[in-house]
Formats: sequence, structure tokens, C-alpha cells
Amino acid sequence: MKMIITVVNIGDAANVNKALIESGFKATRMSTIGAFFKGRNETFLIGINDEKVPTAINLIEKAIPKKKRLKVVAVDDNKFDTVNNLSIKSNATIFVLNVDMFLKV
Repeated sequence: MKMIITVVNIGDAANVNKALIESGFKATRMSTIGAFFKGRNETFLIGINDEKVPTAINLIEKAIPKKKRLKVVAVDDNKFDTVNNLSIKSNATIFVLNVDMFLKV
């Protein structure tokens, strides 16, 4: 058994929650504040069987939309250029931990 701890940007939390629920995953969702994204986040705790980990991670990745950002890149030693509409994922950090014991009391 594994525990997936996922810290996501507050703006992406509703999409992640919806994707998990629609796919039958049960998660505990908590509001968190910390250094990961320098502000308010949502943290999901998901207890899951080992074989379902890739599916859950894939769902989380797909639930976070690609963002458009401006990036400055070096062209040579003295000149810089910009790349517009660079598609990158928004903020999410995923931890997958081994669970030695799971009890419901």
C-alpha cells in the first residue's frame, strides 16, 4: 500500500479533486500554507494500492492545466531573447510513500 501526498496550487485544487472523485479515488483534502508555492495550497492525502499509483498520478497530471508563461532565454553572451507562450505545467508536487500499516478503527 502507498500514500500519495500531493501539494497543488490553490487554483488547480478543484480540478484535481474532481478528477479523483470521478475516478473513484478517495482523498483527504486540506488547505495548507508553505514554501512549496509560496502561498496557499491544497494538499491531498490518498491511500492507495500499489498497482493504482500510476493511474492516480496520471489523473493528477491531467487535471492540472498547462499555463502560458513568458520565459527569458540567453541567445549569446550579451543578448537575451524571449519565448512567448511556453507551455509548462503549473505547480504540483507529488510524494509517494510506503505504508507499513493501514487501519480503520
